[in-house]
Amino acid sequence: MSAPAFHELSARRGRIGSQTMKHLFAALAVAAGLATIAPAFAQAPDAETLAVARQVVQVSGSGRTFDEILPNVADQAKTTFIRSNPQMQLGIIEVVDRVALSMVDRRRELDDRLAEVWTEFFDKAQLEALLVFYNTPAGQRLAEIQPRLLGGQLQIAQEWAQEIGEEIVQKVTAELDTMVKNETTRLEGSGQPAAPQSNPQ
Repeated sequence: MSAPAFHELSARRGRIGSQTMKHLFAALAVAAGLATIAPAFAQAPDAETLAVARQVVQVSGSGRTFDEILPNVADQAKTTFIRSNPQMQLGIIEVVDRVALSMVDRRRELDDRLAEVWTEFFDKAQLEALLVFYNTPAGQRLAEIQPRLLGGQLQIAQEWAQEIGEEIVQKVTAELDTMVKNETTRLEGSGQPAAPQSNPQ
């Protein structure tokens, strides 16, 4: 390793810290998200397949995860309007609640769109098999606990990603420290000036 290259390595080593952790965790999150994506079929589903998929959405309870969307959107709308017009707070709450209630029936639209997603990953025969399963005691149990199960898995995955990220940073930092020390010793032995030590942030 040349002296200029060593100087650059030493400077970069000093920048390993919170910024590195931030970028690493972001990369892990992206990788985890990409791992869950499968290619969708371009062909639109036929009516019969879509009907079976709607039933699967209903019996699987997968749509229940999104039941809070409308109330949450309404709350966000209240906050936005009240922030802009605080003197109209009571009127805004009344109007937003009325408009949100008028849109409750549109909840079916979401189930229809969720059903389309199922048809991208399962054909009609597979959807029918899933429908049979979800009508068994085991399937009904899965439908009941699915949101909590997914939430628990997500939490565990996030904790594991953080542990792995911290371990990677620690090991890389230790190896870079060793590399810098070895290069410092070599340069001092050859009479070349060593790079100044930089403090990690």
